[in-house]
Amino acid sequence: MAQDLPNGFTGFSQRRPNGFVSASAAMGTPRYVGAQPPAGNAANKGAYEAATAAFSSGAEGAFQYARDHARPDGEPAQFDPDKLRLIPDVDRRWSWTEIDLNAIRHNTSAVKQRIDNGVRLMAVVKADGYGHGAVRCAKTALNSGADYLGVATVNEAIELREALVNAPILVLSQPPETAIPLLLAYKVMPSVYTSEFAIQYAEAADAFGVRAPYHLAVNTGMNRIGVRTAEDLKMDLGSATEPEEDTTVRVKGRSVHTGRPETIEITNRDIYLALRAPVELLVDAIKDALANTPAELAGDLMDKGIHLSGGGALLSGLNQLLHEATQLPVITSDLPQDDVAMGLARISAEERVIARLAATGALVEG
Repeated sequence: MAQDLPNGFTGFSQRRPNGFVSASAAMGTPRYVGAQPPAGNAANKGAYEAATAAFSSGAEGAFQYARDHARPDGEPAQFDPDKLRLIPDVDRRWSWTEIDLNAIRHNTSAVKQRIDNGVRLMAVVKADGYGHGAVRCAKTALNSGADYLGVATVNEAIELREALVNAPILVLSQPPETAIPLLLAYKVMPSVYTSEFAIQYAEAADAFGVRAPYHLAVNTGMNRIGVRTAEDLKMDLGSATEPEEDTTVRVKGRSVHTGRPETIEITNRDIYLALRAPVELLVDAIKDALANTPAELAGDLMDKGIHLSGGGALLSGLNQLLHEATQLPVITSDLPQDDVAMGLARISAEERVIARLAATGALVEG
């Protein structure tokens, strides 16, 4: 595959463009033209200086500049900033990168031929096209079969739009909310993985009267970016009780089965049905625990009720369902997801509790 897809690194040594000179060869080439270095006599020295004076290289111009500004008294030369700026960029470093757009054209076409019909190809040109020049690489890829462009920041997308690139552009991470007007104005699609951004993005689109396309980024295990889809859908749409009204959301992302981008619709009823079995197990376990509770503790439960803690306590309708099943008061704390940490902090402050734990060997000094 690598041999079929030459680029600036893979296979490039076998595809040198016309006039290409490697950096090592350029470093070994003498920087004077038509003359040999001075051999010590005045005639040779004069010929050498005449040849170098005619040579237009910026580096040789710098040497000439130093000679012109040498002072007979040995004092440091006063450098002219205007003349320093005349030294071209190519002569300020030993190496540079030459991009073969034909290689990009070949690679894009080859990949396009190898994917199934209907599968769209995205050319990622973030970080100035990985140093290759985002605008020219993007246009070359689009003209060779790419359907989308991917960038890392909103500014990178704007650069392409201002260069008259009209193809769909996806920002591969979720931008800050303050960039939403730019996304809408330049028709740039963001990656979305928080409900807060999604709501603000939709509200801004409604206010401007424009469409707001987006890509739902799903965390599939790399834990870089993306929605924790199952957990977030559970908390946003899930319910422990059967929903009275139907709510539908469209989820866009990569299918873990086919590897292709897909869009599916999920309803709150779908989430309810998926959660019904584990919720019923939870209710049965609580009933069993209450049936085996000593009488003296049962009285406390009647007075103080059941207190829900942990992230699962945030599931909509769970407290109502448990109340109906047990006929006990059910209370959800203000910050149920923090209860364990806060409880541990309070316990650690009790010297009596710490002493008892240490006596049982449950604590290990560290």
